[in-house]
This record gives sequence, structure tokens and C-alpha cells, in this order.
Amino acid sequence: LTIHVVNDNEQKPISDDMRVVLFQAVREMLMNIIKHAQAKNVAISLAKLRGSYAITIEDDGVGYDTRSRESGVTSGGGFGLFNVRERLRYLGGQLDISTPESGGTCVTLSAPLALKATTHEASLITKRL
Repeated sequence: LTIHVVNDNEQKPISDDMRVVLFQAVREMLMNIIKHAQAKNVAISLAKLRGSYAITIEDDGVGYDTRSRESGVTSGGGFGLFNVRERLRYLGGQLDISTPESGGTCVTLSAPLALKATTHEASLITKRL
């Protein structure tokens, strides 16, 4: 499996909680590709889009069965995608999955960017340190 990663090199401030969830989500997507997709290539792109952080994972595999998306349970009995979707939703993000006509699967993970602390909040933090 060949993995290509493209980063737009923009700063993407996100919360520590979201950082952990995104790491786990990308890992879960890659494990699903290895287990089920029969893919040879994966492209991961990291981009800052309209006030949010987007990670797009595309593979050239066999595609994704949309019926398993409806139930939230995979054929192996796991809840990987369901958990990823719910964790992202809890933190204000989302998971979108599509199967293009050209084949493969495209997964987009989106997360809100962290807001900068106001001057007052920053001064309180500084005083505590």
C-alpha cells in the first residue's frame, strides 16, 4: 500500500481533544482500507477550509458498501466508523463517506478550528502561570 500525504502548510489550530480524535479517525480509516478495500494507493490531504480543518482520505480500492453505513455496524461486527462519526460530532466535526463512480472510497473528516483566546482570557492564563 502506497500512501501519499499532501499538506497545504497552513496553521490549523485545533483542540487537543480534536487532535486525538482525528489521529484515531485517520488510523481507523487506514485500518479499514488495509482490511477491506483491496487498495494499492491512498491519498491523504490536510487542508484549512473556511474556518475548519479537513482531512480527506481517498483510496483506489473496491469502494464502500453504503448499506453498512446505515446500520452503523460493519460486517465484522465492529463499530469503528460509528464511533469515529459520533466522536467527531460530539466535538463539532463530521465524517462524510462517498464512493465515486470512478471507484474507491473518499472519506472527509472535518473539524472546527480552535478559536483564539480573547485578550482577557489570555491575560488570565498568563497570570495563572
